[in-house]
Amino acid sequence: MRYVKLIFTGIAYSFLALASAQQPEDNYLKNYKAPDFRLRQLTVAGNGSGDGEVSATNKEHDFSINSSLTYQHLVNNQMYQGTIRSVYSNQSSFLALNGARSITFNQSLSNTMTNRFYFKDAWFIGFHDQSSASHAYSNATTDTLPSASFVNLQIRPAVSIGYGRVEWVQFGRQAMDIEQSLSKYGRLAPSFDQAGRTALADKIAQIRNRRYYDLRLGRIDQLQALDSVLQSAGLITDADIIYFSQLQDAFLYSYYTTRLSGFRHELGVTEGLSISSQTGNAATLTTNSYGFYSFSWFVPQSYAIQHDLRASVIGGLSADDNSATVNTFPLWLDVSYTFGFYPTTRTYLGATANSGLNLVSGSLGYMYGASLNAYYYISPKFRFNASADFIDGEGYNMHGFSHVAVQNNSRGAKVLNYDFMLGITYDIF
Repeated sequence: MRYVKLIFTGIAYSFLALASAQQPEDNYLKNYKAPDFRLRQLTVAGNGSGDGEVSATNKEHDFSINSSLTYQHLVNNQMYQGTIRSVYSNQSSFLALNGARSITFNQSLSNTMTNRFYFKDAWFIGFHDQSSASHAYSNATTDTLPSASFVNLQIRPAVSIGYGRVEWVQFGRQAMDIEQSLSKYGRLAPSFDQAGRTALADKIAQIRNRRYYDLRLGRIDQLQALDSVLQSAGLITDADIIYFSQLQDAFLYSYYTTRLSGFRHELGVTEGLSISSQTGNAATLTTNSYGFYSFSWFVPQSYAIQHDLRASVIGGLSADDNSATVNTFPLWLDVSYTFGFYPTTRTYLGATANSGLNLVSGSLGYMYGASLNAYYYISPKFRFNASADFIDGEGYNMHGFSHVAVQNNSRGAKVLNYDFMLGITYDIF
């Protein structure tokens, strides 16, 4: 079938792109290993987005205003890697569907945790969870879209075993940002080498662990720490105002960039419990018992270029308990490849190709699509974000277990879907 050929052609091209990206052993970012660190980040964001579907029988256009507060916590040491991501979001959506209009208000709170405990070389045991609570109210202007209220609660714990380790290498990238900036203005000595870059990167990881209640004094302390590494090794030719201003800008504007390196195989089981309630209908209980395999491969080809490939298989038993229990045995195969381009300290451009197959009750659904993402730091804490997505497919339903497997967007009838977003983000700390 034509769409199956397209999907597997895309997979083949992704592997070829990654294979061609492999560099010699002197690829600094690919081989950088960060010291032990613990990072916390709190971000507030606001954006406007739009999407729609156009087919022979259906014309749907949706515009949303979104705000969110996100807390992230990263921990990395020799024996453990863990992440916590908690998000509170508020969304107001305006829908136009074949002449009818409605407004929907949605609030949600979600928490995702991943924990990997390493016990032998790169072997690990994983304990993960994804939980959420959401409420939505829809107020329609016509009888064809009746007003309704929705409530949903979900919990999805997982346990796994795997091999491989993915390293956070953004500290190495920050050291390269500082190196390029100081070299451009002739403030870096020719003797600066890979050992000096690593010493600078490790110092960045160390000072990022510290919390400062006075941000102004904190910045001074951080810049003094970086300066001491460079000055003690005799790597600065002229410690003037140009040197300190470039050191500050290169460090601050790259503060929240994330780069990854390494691969990981993971095999496990996950359980899901979801309770949904809608106005006028009885509550629905959905339980899932799935097995999964996921593969991740992150290759920082150079200072500016990043390749990310993720693939997964997940499936098992799904039971819906409403008036009667309905058991199904769905199966998903999903692939995602991202080409990332970081041309400057402030800028990111990314292109992603994704595809998926969904088999349930003998019916095969599919999807494929592409997305573009970009950001630009207006200041060290404010960044402008933009994205666009184009998705096609039919009969594909997302699985909802994005913390352990690749997740793609659902596709119902054969339609072409578009999506765009413009927003601004402020990093509180």
